[in-house]
Amino acid sequence: VYGLPGQTEPGMHQTLEEVIDIAPDRISCRAYVHRPNLRRHQCAIDAAAVPDALDAARLFETIVAVLTAAGYVWIGPDQFVLD
Repeated sequence: VYGLPGQTEPGMHQTLEEVIDIAPDRISCRAYVHRPNLRRHQCAIDAAAVPDALDAARLFETIVAVLTAAGYVWIGPDQFVLD
């Protein structure tokens, strides 16, 4: 999940490196969507800590760059497979 409260590009990069070390055949990346009016448990999350749309897009760009450099193929909006 990317776009989590407090998530940064360096932190995302580190997480991806750890995932790459495991070498799963398929990786699914989902965007966090902050909707406390629909998901009451999200009321406990400070909305200011959630990356804005531009920062979330940068996180996804990091995901694409790191995974494709590691031999994964981007096959769908949020799906990568090991080539």
